[in-house]
Amino acid sequence: MAPSGTQYLHLLWSDLPVRRRGALIIAIPIMCLLTSVVVFAGLQRSTATAQNYVDKTQKVLLQANRLLTAIVDAETGVRGYALTYRPEYLEPYNAAIASIPQFLKELDNSVKDKPQQMQRVQQLQTLVRQKVSIMNQNVARIKVVKQGNAGSFRLEPQAKTTMDAIRRQIALFSAEEARLLDQRSRDLKHQQRITIGVLSATATLGLLGSLAAVYLFDQLDRELAGQQTGLRESNIRIRAILDNVVDGIITINDQGHIESFNQAATLMFGYEPAEAIGKNLKLLVAQPFSGDSIQALNHFVGNNPVKMRQLQETVGRRKNGTTFPMELAFSEIHSYNQRLLIGIMRDITDRQQAEEMLRKQATLLDLANDAILVRDRDDRITYWNLGAERLYGWTKKEALGQYAHELLRTEFPPNIEEIDEMFLHDGYWKGELLDTKRDGTQIRVSSRWTLQTDDEGEPLATLEINSDITERKQAEEDLRSRAGELARLSAILAQTNIALEKRNQELDQFAYIVSHDLKAPLRAIANLSTWIEEDISDHLTEETRHNLDLMRSRVHRMEALINGVLQYSRVGRIKASVEWVDVEKLLAEVIDTLAPPPAFTIAVNPGMPTLRTERLPLQQVFANLISNAIKHNSQAEGQVTISVQDQSNFYEFAVADNGPGIAPEYHEKVFAIFETLQARDIVENTGIGLTLVKKIVETQGGTIWVESQAGKGATFRFTWSKSVLST
Repeated sequence: MAPSGTQYLHLLWSDLPVRRRGALIIAIPIMCLLTSVVVFAGLQRSTATAQNYVDKTQKVLLQANRLLTAIVDAETGVRGYALTYRPEYLEPYNAAIASIPQFLKELDNSVKDKPQQMQRVQQLQTLVRQKVSIMNQNVARIKVVKQGNAGSFRLEPQAKTTMDAIRRQIALFSAEEARLLDQRSRDLKHQQRITIGVLSATATLGLLGSLAAVYLFDQLDRELAGQQTGLRESNIRIRAILDNVVDGIITINDQGHIESFNQAATLMFGYEPAEAIGKNLKLLVAQPFSGDSIQALNHFVGNNPVKMRQLQETVGRRKNGTTFPMELAFSEIHSYNQRLLIGIMRDITDRQQAEEMLRKQATLLDLANDAILVRDRDDRITYWNLGAERLYGWTKKEALGQYAHELLRTEFPPNIEEIDEMFLHDGYWKGELLDTKRDGTQIRVSSRWTLQTDDEGEPLATLEINSDITERKQAEEDLRSRAGELARLSAILAQTNIALEKRNQELDQFAYIVSHDLKAPLRAIANLSTWIEEDISDHLTEETRHNLDLMRSRVHRMEALINGVLQYSRVGRIKASVEWVDVEKLLAEVIDTLAPPPAFTIAVNPGMPTLRTERLPLQQVFANLISNAIKHNSQAEGQVTISVQDQSNFYEFAVADNGPGIAPEYHEKVFAIFETLQARDIVENTGIGLTLVKKIVETQGGTIWVESQAGKGATFRFTWSKSVLST
């Protein structure tokens, strides 16, 4: 028998999930409320529109009456003026005439959406203009009549006809607006009645929806209560089973959350049931799962029924954080439309330890790189691992049963008797032996012996572990040989340094003597030229005087060149004392010594450091760079700017000028010895200054370079270490 419509709906309702039924129950009053709000908003808008029409119609009637009143006031003013000829009677006339155009305009704007009324307004405008024209004519005629005849003045008969037409037109216009007002008032009342009815209906519907929701909620609550009761009974039965098995058994819902936790699981993981129930399966598994709550469940169960029933090995995690090997399997059950999984877990630590012990005993010795052999009391080999096969070349089959030290032709230290006695006493010995491989190669091994005894302390066997140290010994021998060679080279280097230092001293002495011997004749030449010039000053020609000046300048240049070469040869060989140098004060002293021309400006930027270094080399660098900037600057007002930048391990100084600049192709050439960019007859220059600066800077561990373009000035930058270089 087919179910009836009500039964079908009941079955359909019962088959829906609880969450969906709850959502539908909540949706009923919400839908009623939303419907009421939407309908009320629409009706409210319609009512407001109807009310607006009523207000607009009333306004149009008021405007028509105001227009008629204004015309009547104007006509009354004209009549009063005609009877009395008193000007004050024209005041209402003038006011009415002034307001009539505005009234007509407002009336015209109010009926633009009604063509028929618009036509009446246009006709009314024509009549009003005629009426105003007639009244203006009457006023003009009255003004020309004498005072004595004012009472006998007669108005134009057309004025009454026009006024009657205006009254009729306004009456028709007002009647139509009154009709519209009546119709719109009825519409407004109708909308209000509909609004009240709809509100009543929606309120009733909302009440019925709420009652239905309450009823359905009650039904749902009863159904859930029944399910909970059945579930509790089922849990009690399951608990009775779970608490009497050895394996850990848990139940998990389809979200991966634990719903039951038996006593064996408590002993296994350390969690009480209250601590584990409600938590995710991830709590018990050491493997990290970074996804959602069901990722761990899907990892073990997935969609494969065969996989779900299989035993799987994983790593469990106890409450105290320790891990252990675990074996688990799952089975699926359904209870009250709820899918549950039963997980059976077993701690397999002991089993794996036993298996691991067997594997280690079978493979540990074979995996060792060292040669491991066991000798019995008679020195026969009873165990021979893979490491021994690789080291000596004999297979296990070939070595077993052989006398160990006869097979290996071992060379013992001279005190072998003492070694045996110590080994039997201590149970352990360590030393170096010489063994021979199967191919006849002799190797040195580090040998470690361990004695195995029985319960009574009698020797049973010896465990011998040998490591090949041939290469290490060879390396040590090579190292000793290299150490001797290094010591010999160090001695040679020390002797070379002493000889070099002596040669430097001799070179310094030679440079000084040469400098002195060269300067003496130069000074004599300079003095003689001066004396000659003084003696024959009255007979000197300009050409002779010029040649004498040229000779003295060449002598001074040669003297400066000798001084420069002498300074260059001493750079790096003569060490000055290290002291704290205030660079700002040092620059002030250098500038004062150079005495730049009055029009020349030398600016020292703030922030100059105080550093621990040799004072004289730094002073020479700044003096040469600033002197060059002054010497080669042809500007009327020369400028030199000195700045510094802190570059962590060193300072970067810059000496910038506004001189003629240096083309890029000469940036390297300016640092070469005796190189000048201008002829020495134009600018007196030895060509040693920048070479000397570069050598000083590089001796101090720094670098120097120039940044310049021809005609755009030049900037010389050099680095100076913050710490004193060790010598």
